[in-house]
Amino acid sequence: MFLGIDIGGTNIKFGVVDENYTGEWFVCLHNDSDEVQVNWYSTRYDAFYREKNQLTISVPHTHVCDYESVVTEPTCTEQGYTTYTCSVCGESWISDETSAYTASVSTWNIALGDEISAKFYLNVDSRILVPTAKITIDSNTTDVPLIKQANGTYAVTVNLAAAQMTENIAIQVVAGEAVSETMNYTIRQYAQTILNGDYADSEKELVKAMLNYGAAAQVYFDYNTSDLANAGYEITEHTAIPSVETTNMVSGSTEGITFYGASLVFRSQVAVRFYFNVEGDINDYSFSTGNAPVYKDGMYYIEVPGINPQDYDVSVALTVNDSLTINYSPLAYISRMYSGSSNANLTALVAAMYEYYLAAEAYI
Repeated sequence: MFLGIDIGGTNIKFGVVDENYTGEWFVCLHNDSDEVQVNWYSTRYDAFYREKNQLTISVPHTHVCDYESVVTEPTCTEQGYTTYTCSVCGESWISDETSAYTASVSTWNIALGDEISAKFYLNVDSRILVPTAKITIDSNTTDVPLIKQANGTYAVTVNLAAAQMTENIAIQVVAGEAVSETMNYTIRQYAQTILNGDYADSEKELVKAMLNYGAAAQVYFDYNTSDLANAGYEITEHTAIPSVETTNMVSGSTEGITFYGASLVFRSQVAVRFYFNVEGDINDYSFSTGNAPVYKDGMYYIEVPGINPQDYDVSVALTVNDSLTINYSPLAYISRMYSGSSNANLTALVAAMYEYYLAAEAYI
């Protein structure tokens, strides 16, 4: 005989038994009820016959479950739940499931000001009270705060060097020990959206010039050259770069310190670097702007960052002790390297910078 038995909706016995089968079954009551429904089904071997029997019987209580609860908080990939365990008989069950935390990028954009940056706006689960983010670029991970916006989204800004326009930006939202799935973006990805979309020609020309500047920086710094930013958007003909007068760039003097020269630094921000020979203590001199003096190769330098591409023709003024002033523009360096450098990759880089400057000036 084939027998199936369930008590209170819980399967207790199911299988082949002889016709004289007897057995005992137990079920823990989760409430104060003293009745339970018992169902059993039997089928004879020699016929397609199924008999169902049902009985509601009174069950004397041995105990009412006195349960303890343990809450498992949700993560960004797994749901949460509460585990209830009877302290008398040890039976446990799971209830009160809650959904996993959610996080996603609502929108993002790139800014081409004094630095190349991507700004991301994220929708973050309201149950995450103090979310942060992990930003990974070129295998380097940084923990950064997320700034809540008036519309309820959270913002994070990522700054990149020109050579990193094809570098993957990996974003993860962090809630305590929970970490979201990775969201991946590149500057070129956003640029392609502009170039293939319904945008003004001046904006497309600016983005195209930016990609060419990025590709030239990749070649110059030998960085990820197998995936150039301007693939499919190359600028093959460059505008002639005019010469820039630099004979009157220095005025005045200060005893013990002499201006040596200037160059550009290419990071997420383009900076003008001023070099000085110093005879005495550098702390005897004050500088009107720029970062703190740095000693290298027998001289000191001061960097002045924060130069917008449309302002490459504007001179950066640095004054020492109110008596020595140097005026130097990024365009002066671009012009000098374009006409005088023997490094073909540097010549290509400054040519791309000049196109970037012209496009930014036209767009603004």
